[in-house]
Amino acid sequence: MKQPFGRGGKPPQKPDPTREHLQKLAQRETTYWVLSSLLLIFLAATVIIQFLTAGDWLPDTFFLNEQYRRTLSVGLPGLVIVFCLYITSKRREISRLKITLYDQRALLDRLEERRRELEKTLAELRRVSTLKDNLLSTVSHELKNPLASIHSVSQILMNYGDKDAESRDRFYRLIYTETKRLSNLVGNLLDLAKIESGRIVWDLSVEKPEEVVRSALAVSGVLAQEKKIGLREEIAQDLPTLLIDRDRIIQVLTNLIGNAIKFTPEGGTITVSARSAADKGKKLVRFSIRDTGAGVAPDQKERIFEWFHQAPHPDGKKIEGTGLGLAISREIVHHFGGRIWVESKPRHGSEFIFTIPVPARLEAPARPEAVAARK
Repeated sequence: MKQPFGRGGKPPQKPDPTREHLQKLAQRETTYWVLSSLLLIFLAATVIIQFLTAGDWLPDTFFLNEQYRRTLSVGLPGLVIVFCLYITSKRREISRLKITLYDQRALLDRLEERRRELEKTLAELRRVSTLKDNLLSTVSHELKNPLASIHSVSQILMNYGDKDAESRDRFYRLIYTETKRLSNLVGNLLDLAKIESGRIVWDLSVEKPEEVVRSALAVSGVLAQEKKIGLREEIAQDLPTLLIDRDRIIQVLTNLIGNAIKFTPEGGTITVSARSAADKGKKLVRFSIRDTGAGVAPDQKERIFEWFHQAPHPDGKKIEGTGLGLAISREIVHHFGGRIWVESKPRHGSEFIFTIPVPARLEAPARPEAVAARK
Protein backbone atom coordinates (compact mmCIF):
# COMPACT_ATOMS: atom_id res chain seq x y z
CA MET A 1 0.00 0.00 0.00
CA LYS A 2 1.38 3.41 -0.96
CA GLN A 3 2.08 5.93 1.75
CA PRO A 4 0.20 9.24 1.54
CA PHE A 5 2.42 12.16 0.69
CA GLY A 6 1.99 15.79 1.60
CA ARG A 7 2.86 18.84 -0.40
CA GLY A 8 6.03 18.67 -2.46
CA GLY A 9 5.84 14.87 -2.64
CA LYS A 10 7.34 14.42 0.84
CA PRO A 11 5.88 12.02 3.41
CA PRO A 12 3.97 13.79 6.20
CA GLN A 13 5.95 14.31 9.38
CA LYS A 14 4.72 12.71 12.58
CA PRO A 15 3.47 15.22 15.17
CA ASP A 16 5.71 15.78 18.16
CA PRO A 17 3.60 15.02 21.30
CA THR A 18 6.11 16.70 23.60
CA ARG A 19 6.00 19.94 21.61
CA GLU A 20 2.18 19.87 21.57
CA HIS A 21 2.05 19.39 25.36
CA LEU A 22 4.47 22.26 25.87
CA GLN A 23 2.35 24.51 23.66
CA LYS A 24 -0.80 23.62 25.63
CA LEU A 25 0.97 24.25 28.93
CA ALA A 26 2.21 27.60 27.64
CA GLN A 27 -1.35 28.56 26.70
CA ARG A 28 -2.66 27.55 30.13
CA GLU A 29 0.15 29.46 31.83
CA THR A 30 -0.70 32.55 29.80
CA THR A 31 -4.36 32.22 30.80
CA TYR A 32 -3.45 31.97 34.50
CA TRP A 33 -1.18 35.00 34.17
CA VAL A 34 -4.09 37.01 32.70
CA LEU A 35 -6.50 35.89 35.43
CA SER A 36 -3.97 36.72 38.15
CA SER A 37 -3.44 40.18 36.68
CA LEU A 38 -7.18 40.85 36.46
CA LEU A 39 -7.77 39.71 40.04
CA LEU A 40 -4.93 41.82 41.34
CA ILE A 41 -6.25 44.83 39.45
CA PHE A 42 -9.71 44.20 40.87
CA LEU A 43 -8.30 43.86 44.39
CA ALA A 44 -6.37 47.10 44.01
CA ALA A 45 -9.48 48.90 42.78
CA THR A 46 -11.46 47.61 45.79
CA VAL A 47 -8.83 48.83 48.24
CA ILE A 48 -8.75 52.24 46.57
CA ILE A 49 -12.54 52.56 46.72
CA GLN A 50 -12.55 51.56 50.40
CA PHE A 51 -9.87 54.12 51.14
CA LEU A 52 -11.70 56.91 49.34
CA THR A 53 -15.04 56.02 50.96
CA ALA A 54 -13.55 56.02 54.45
CA GLY A 55 -12.11 59.52 53.87
CA ASP A 56 -15.37 61.02 52.56
CA TRP A 57 -13.63 61.81 49.29
CA LEU A 58 -16.35 60.28 47.13
CA PRO A 59 -19.78 61.74 46.36
CA ASP A 60 -22.74 60.48 48.33
CA THR A 61 -23.84 58.32 45.44
CA PHE A 62 -20.72 56.19 46.08
CA PHE A 63 -21.38 55.77 49.82
CA LEU A 64 -22.15 52.24 50.88
CA ASN A 65 -23.90 51.15 54.04
CA GLU A 66 -21.75 49.91 56.88
CA GLN A 67 -22.59 46.23 56.57
CA TYR A 68 -21.91 46.13 52.84
CA ARG A 69 -18.64 48.01 53.29
CA ARG A 70 -17.52 45.52 55.94
CA THR A 71 -18.41 42.58 53.71
CA LEU A 72 -16.69 44.18 50.76
CA SER A 73 -13.54 45.06 52.70
CA VAL A 74 -13.10 41.60 54.21
CA GLY A 75 -14.78 39.06 51.92
CA LEU A 76 -13.77 40.33 48.53
CA PRO A 77 -10.00 40.62 49.25
CA GLY A 78 -10.08 37.19 50.87
CA LEU A 79 -11.79 35.74 47.81
CA VAL A 80 -9.26 37.41 45.54
CA ILE A 81 -6.37 36.08 47.64
CA VAL A 82 -7.82 32.55 47.50
CA PHE A 83 -8.06 32.77 43.72
CA CYS A 84 -4.53 34.13 43.52
CA LEU A 85 -3.22 31.23 45.65
CA TYR A 86 -5.10 28.76 43.46
CA ILE A 87 -3.69 30.28 40.29
CA THR A 88 -0.19 30.32 41.81
CA SER A 89 -0.44 26.62 42.63
CA LYS A 90 -1.57 25.91 39.09
CA ARG A 91 1.31 27.88 37.68
CA ARG A 92 3.74 25.91 39.84
CA GLU A 93 2.16 22.70 38.62
CA ILE A 94 2.60 23.88 35.04
CA SER A 95 6.25 24.72 35.71
CA ARG A 96 6.86 21.24 37.09
CA LEU A 97 5.15 19.70 34.07
CA LYS A 98 7.26 21.81 31.73
CA ILE A 99 10.45 20.72 33.46
CA THR A 100 9.32 17.09 33.20
CA LEU A 101 8.51 17.50 29.51
CA TYR A 102 11.84 19.20 28.83
CA ASP A 103 13.60 16.32 30.56
CA GLN A 104 11.60 13.85 28.49
CA ARG A 105 12.43 15.79 25.33
CA ALA A 106 16.14 15.74 26.16
CA LEU A 107 15.91 12.00 26.87
CA LEU A 108 14.13 11.40 23.55
CA ASP A 109 16.81 13.41 21.74
CA ARG A 110 19.52 11.30 23.37
CA LEU A 111 17.65 8.13 22.47
CA GLU A 112 17.31 9.30 18.86
CA GLU A 113 21.02 10.10 18.71
CA ARG A 114 21.81 6.69 20.18
CA ARG A 115 19.51 5.06 17.63
CA ARG A 116 21.38 6.75 14.77
CA GLU A 117 24.69 5.61 16.25
CA LEU A 118 23.38 2.04 16.48
CA GLU A 119 22.21 2.20 12.87
CA LYS A 120 25.70 3.33 11.80
CA THR A 121 27.25 0.54 13.87
CA LEU A 122 24.87 -2.00 12.33
CA ALA A 123 25.71 -0.76 8.83
CA GLU A 124 29.43 -1.00 9.63
CA LEU A 125 28.97 -4.53 11.01
CA ARG A 126 27.13 -5.53 7.86
CA ARG A 127 29.93 -4.03 5.76
CA VAL A 128 32.54 -5.92 7.76
CA SER A 129 30.51 -9.12 7.44
CA THR A 130 30.31 -8.67 3.67
CA LEU A 131 34.02 -7.88 3.59
CA LYS A 132 34.75 -11.05 5.56
CA ASP A 133 32.65 -13.16 3.21
CA ASN A 134 34.36 -11.65 0.17
CA LEU A 135 37.73 -12.13 1.83
CA LEU A 136 37.12 -15.82 2.51
CA SER A 137 35.78 -16.40 -0.98
CA THR A 138 38.59 -14.50 -2.69
CA VAL A 139 41.40 -15.90 -0.57
CA SER A 140 40.21 -19.48 -0.91
CA HIS A 141 40.00 -19.07 -4.68
CA GLU A 142 43.30 -17.20 -5.05
CA LEU A 143 45.16 -19.63 -2.82
CA LYS A 144 43.71 -22.76 -4.38
CA ASN A 145 44.87 -22.13 -7.96
CA PRO A 146 48.55 -21.29 -7.35
CA LEU A 147 48.91 -24.00 -4.70
CA ALA A 148 47.42 -26.55 -7.05
CA SER A 149 49.77 -25.41 -9.83
CA ILE A 150 52.82 -25.57 -7.56
CA HIS A 151 51.80 -29.00 -6.31
CA SER A 152 51.34 -30.38 -9.83
CA VAL A 153 54.55 -28.88 -11.17
CA SER A 154 56.50 -30.16 -8.15
CA GLN A 155 55.26 -33.69 -8.78
CA ILE A 156 56.25 -33.45 -12.44
CA LEU A 157 59.72 -32.19 -11.53
CA MET A 158 60.23 -34.95 -8.97
CA ASN A 159 59.22 -37.64 -11.46
CA TYR A 160 60.60 -36.29 -14.74
CA GLY A 161 62.98 -33.48 -13.74
CA ASP A 162 66.00 -34.90 -15.55
CA LYS A 163 64.27 -35.68 -18.87
CA ASP A 164 63.75 -32.29 -20.55
CA ALA A 165 65.79 -29.21 -19.58
CA GLU A 166 63.51 -26.82 -21.48
CA SER A 167 60.39 -28.12 -19.76
CA ARG A 168 62.18 -28.06 -16.41
CA ASP A 169 63.04 -24.36 -16.86
CA ARG A 170 59.43 -23.62 -17.83
CA PHE A 171 58.17 -25.36 -14.70
CA TYR A 172 60.64 -23.42 -12.55
CA ARG A 173 59.35 -20.17 -14.02
CA LEU A 174 55.79 -21.29 -13.31
CA ILE A 175 56.69 -22.00 -9.67
CA TYR A 176 58.34 -18.58 -9.43
CA THR A 177 55.29 -16.86 -10.93
CA GLU A 178 52.82 -18.62 -8.66
CA THR A 179 54.88 -18.04 -5.50
CA LYS A 180 55.18 -14.36 -6.41
CA ARG A 181 51.42 -14.26 -6.89
CA LEU A 182 50.95 -15.80 -3.43
CA SER A 183 53.39 -13.31 -1.93
CA ASN A 184 51.45 -10.39 -3.46
CA LEU A 185 48.19 -11.83 -2.13
CA VAL A 186 49.58 -12.16 1.39
CA GLY A 187 51.03 -8.64 1.22
CA ASN A 188 47.70 -7.18 0.12
CA LEU A 189 45.86 -9.05 2.87
CA LEU A 190 48.31 -7.75 5.46
CA ASP A 191 47.85 -4.20 4.17
CA LEU A 192 44.08 -4.67 4.30
CA ALA A 193 44.26 -5.87 7.92
CA LYS A 194 46.48 -2.94 8.92
CA ILE A 195 44.27 -0.37 7.21
CA GLU A 196 41.06 -1.77 8.69
CA SER A 197 42.55 -1.85 12.21
CA GLY A 198 44.29 1.53 11.90
CA ARG A 199 47.65 -0.02 12.83
CA ILE A 200 49.51 0.80 9.63
CA VAL A 201 52.88 2.47 10.28
CA TRP A 202 53.88 5.41 8.06
CA ASP A 203 57.59 6.04 7.52
CA LEU A 204 57.59 9.71 6.49
CA SER A 205 60.47 11.36 4.67
CA VAL A 206 61.06 14.25 2.29
CA GLU A 207 61.18 12.85 -1.25
CA LYS A 208 61.51 14.07 -4.82
CA PRO A 209 58.47 13.02 -6.94
CA GLU A 210 60.67 12.26 -9.98
CA GLU A 211 62.79 9.79 -7.99
CA VAL A 212 59.69 8.04 -6.68
CA VAL A 213 58.27 7.71 -10.20
CA ARG A 214 61.54 6.33 -11.60
CA SER A 215 61.76 3.78 -8.78
CA ALA A 216 58.23 2.56 -9.60
CA LEU A 217 59.12 2.34 -13.30
CA ALA A 218 62.19 0.27 -12.47
CA VAL A 219 60.06 -2.18 -10.46
CA SER A 220 57.44 -2.51 -13.21
CA GLY A 221 59.83 -2.49 -16.18
CA VAL A 222 60.42 -6.26 -16.31
CA LEU A 223 56.71 -7.08 -16.44
CA ALA A 224 56.15 -4.50 -19.18
CA GLN A 225 59.03 -5.93 -21.23
CA GLU A 226 57.57 -9.44 -20.97
CA LYS A 227 54.35 -8.17 -22.57
CA LYS A 228 56.29 -5.96 -25.04
CA ILE A 229 54.64 -2.82 -23.67
CA GLY A 230 56.49 0.49 -23.77
CA LEU A 231 56.92 2.49 -20.56
CA ARG A 232 57.40 6.24 -20.89
CA GLU A 233 57.89 8.98 -18.33
CA GLU A 234 56.83 12.61 -18.54
CA ILE A 235 58.17 14.43 -15.50
CA ALA A 236 57.99 18.21 -15.20
CA GLN A 237 60.97 20.24 -14.13
CA ASP A 238 61.35 21.86 -10.67
CA LEU A 239 58.73 19.75 -8.91
CA PRO A 240 58.31 20.53 -5.19
CA THR A 241 59.38 17.88 -2.70
CA LEU A 242 56.80 15.86 -0.78
CA LEU A 243 56.55 14.63 2.80
CA ILE A 244 55.44 11.05 2.16
CA ASP A 245 56.03 7.39 2.90
CA ARG A 246 58.24 6.58 -0.10
CA ASP A 247 57.45 2.85 -0.17
CA ARG A 248 53.71 3.41 0.06
CA ILE A 249 53.61 5.90 -2.82
CA ILE A 250 55.76 3.54 -4.89
CA GLN A 251 53.21 0.86 -4.00
CA VAL A 252 50.41 3.08 -5.37
CA LEU A 253 52.34 3.72 -8.60
CA THR A 254 53.25 0.07 -9.12
CA ASN A 255 49.64 -0.98 -8.47
CA LEU A 256 48.39 1.47 -11.10
CA ILE A 257 51.14 0.56 -13.58
CA GLY A 258 50.45 -3.16 -12.98
CA ASN A 259 46.75 -2.65 -13.72
CA ALA A 260 47.62 -0.72 -16.87
CA ILE A 261 49.86 -3.61 -18.01
CA LYS A 262 47.00 -6.08 -17.45
CA PHE A 263 44.60 -4.14 -19.68
CA THR A 264 47.08 -2.94 -22.34
CA PRO A 265 47.61 -5.23 -25.35
CA GLU A 266 51.01 -6.24 -26.62
CA GLY A 267 52.74 -3.35 -28.35
CA GLY A 268 50.83 -0.71 -26.38
CA THR A 269 52.26 2.18 -24.42
CA ILE A 270 51.97 3.29 -20.80
CA THR A 271 52.93 6.84 -19.86
CA VAL A 272 53.68 7.79 -16.26
CA SER A 273 53.76 11.53 -15.58
CA ALA A 274 54.20 13.91 -12.67
CA ARG A 275 53.61 17.64 -12.71
CA SER A 276 52.68 20.51 -10.41
CA ALA A 277 49.02 21.42 -9.96
CA ALA A 278 46.80 23.48 -7.68
CA ASP A 279 43.35 23.06 -6.17
CA LYS A 280 41.63 25.95 -4.38
CA GLY A 281 44.94 27.70 -3.85
CA LYS A 282 46.61 24.57 -2.47
CA LYS A 283 49.72 23.28 -4.26
CA LEU A 284 49.73 19.64 -5.35
CA VAL A 285 51.80 17.14 -7.26
CA ARG A 286 49.66 15.37 -9.85
CA PHE A 287 50.66 11.83 -10.82
CA SER A 288 49.02 10.03 -13.72
CA ILE A 289 49.31 6.64 -15.43
CA ARG A 290 47.92 6.69 -18.97
CA ASP A 291 47.60 3.55 -21.08
CA THR A 292 46.38 2.52 -24.52
CA GLY A 293 44.37 -0.41 -23.22
CA ALA A 294 40.75 -1.45 -23.16
CA GLY A 295 39.49 1.40 -20.96
CA VAL A 296 37.02 1.43 -18.06
CA ALA A 297 33.24 1.43 -18.46
CA PRO A 298 31.44 4.50 -16.99
CA ASP A 299 29.57 2.41 -14.42
CA GLN A 300 32.86 0.96 -13.15
CA LYS A 301 34.77 4.20 -12.51
CA GLU A 302 33.76 4.36 -8.84
CA ARG A 303 33.32 0.66 -8.15
CA ILE A 304 36.87 -0.32 -9.14
CA PHE A 305 38.14 1.39 -5.96
CA GLU A 306 35.97 -0.81 -3.73
CA TRP A 307 37.39 -3.75 -1.78
CA PHE A 308 37.57 -7.01 -3.81
CA HIS A 309 35.92 -5.49 -6.89
CA GLN A 310 37.46 -6.14 -10.29
CA ALA A 311 36.23 -4.47 -13.45
CA PRO A 312 35.44 -7.01 -16.18
CA HIS A 313 37.63 -6.98 -19.28
CA PRO A 314 35.74 -5.61 -22.33
CA ASP A 315 36.80 -8.70 -24.29
CA GLY A 316 35.61 -11.08 -21.58
CA LYS A 317 39.13 -12.16 -20.65
CA LYS A 318 39.81 -13.39 -17.13
CA ILE A 319 41.74 -10.85 -15.08
CA GLU A 320 44.07 -12.15 -12.40
CA GLY A 321 44.16 -10.43 -9.03
CA THR A 322 42.30 -10.02 -5.75
CA GLY A 323 40.62 -6.66 -6.31
CA LEU A 324 42.58 -5.13 -3.43
CA GLY A 325 45.25 -3.07 -5.20
CA LEU A 326 43.13 -0.05 -6.13
CA ALA A 327 41.33 -0.04 -2.79
CA ILE A 328 44.64 -0.03 -0.91
CA SER A 329 45.96 2.70 -3.22
CA ARG A 330 42.92 4.83 -2.47
CA GLU A 331 43.44 4.49 1.29
CA ILE A 332 47.12 5.46 0.97
CA VAL A 333 46.36 8.52 -1.16
CA HIS A 334 43.56 9.62 1.18
CA HIS A 335 45.89 9.32 4.15
CA PHE A 336 48.15 11.98 2.63
CA GLY A 337 45.19 14.28 1.92
CA GLY A 338 45.02 13.58 -1.80
CA ARG A 339 42.42 12.01 -4.04
CA ILE A 340 42.45 9.38 -6.77
CA TRP A 341 40.21 8.89 -9.79
CA VAL A 342 40.11 7.53 -13.31
CA GLU A 343 39.31 9.17 -16.64
CA SER A 344 38.49 6.71 -19.39
CA LYS A 345 36.36 5.68 -22.30
CA PRO A 346 35.87 2.03 -23.27
CA ARG A 347 38.45 0.90 -25.87
CA HIS A 348 40.18 4.29 -25.77
CA GLY A 349 42.56 3.69 -22.88
CA SER A 350 42.49 4.89 -19.28
CA GLU A 351 44.24 7.51 -17.22
CA PHE A 352 44.49 6.92 -13.48
CA ILE A 353 45.27 10.14 -11.62
CA PHE A 354 46.10 10.85 -8.00
CA THR A 355 47.28 13.98 -6.23
CA ILE A 356 49.43 14.53 -3.15
CA PRO A 357 49.32 17.94 -1.39
CA VAL A 358 52.58 19.81 -0.88
CA PRO A 359 53.16 20.83 2.77
CA ALA A 360 53.45 24.60 3.18
CA ARG A 361 57.05 24.44 4.35
CA LEU A 362 58.02 22.37 1.27
CA GLU A 363 56.21 24.36 -1.43
CA ALA A 364 59.41 25.72 -3.03
CA PRO A 365 61.39 23.28 -5.24
CA ALA A 366 64.26 21.93 -3.16
CA ARG A 367 67.90 22.01 -4.18
CA PRO A 368 69.56 18.57 -4.34
CA GLU A 369 71.95 19.40 -1.50
CA ALA A 370 69.03 20.56 0.67
CA VAL A 371 67.18 17.30 0.16
CA ALA A 372 70.31 15.31 0.95
CA ALA A 373 70.85 17.32 4.14
CA ARG A 374 67.27 16.66 5.29
CA LYS A 375 67.71 12.93 4.68
